[in-house]
Amino acid sequence: MNRNLIVISLILVLVSCKKEKPTNNSLSEKMQLLTSQEWVAQKVEERKGNGPWEDVFPQFPACIKDNRFKFNADFTIVYSEGPIACASLNPVLETQSWKFNNDGTAIIIGGIENKILYFDTNKLKVLISEKDAGIIKETRNTFIR
Repeated sequence: MNRNLIVISLILVLVSCKKEKPTNNSLSEKMQLLTSQEWVAQKVEERKGNGPWEDVFPQFPACIKDNRFKFNADFTIVYSEGPIACASLNPVLETQSWKFNNDGTAIIIGGIENKILYFDTNKLKVLISEKDAGIIKETRNTFIR
C-alpha cells in the first residue's frame, strides 16, 4: 500500500510540474503553424518595471475579445472582426506586415518585436517590451486557435 501511495505521489508531482516550453520547430514549421489558421486572443497581461503582472483582458469589450488574427504566407497579418462586431461596417480592421526575426525567436509585426515565449499547434504566447519615460512596460499576449 505504501509503495502504491509513493508511486501515485510521484506521478502527481511529475504531472503538476509540467511547464510551458516553447517548441524548437524549424522556421518553415513555425511558418506552417502560424499561417494555417486564425488566432484569437485568450489573455493579455501587462506590467510596469518589476511590478506584478495584471490580466487586463477581462476589461476588453466582448466585441474585441473575439477578434481574429490571420497570419498569411505573403507576410501580411489581417486583424478582423469576430462574430460579435463592434459596429464596424468593415470586417477587416487592419492589415500589417509581419516576419520572423533572424533566428525565429520573435515575430515582428509592423516593426514591433513579439518575442515568442511559447508556440505550438494551438497556442502562441508572445512578449512585447517597450520603454516609456525610462520605465519598461511589458505585455504578454496569449493566443489560441
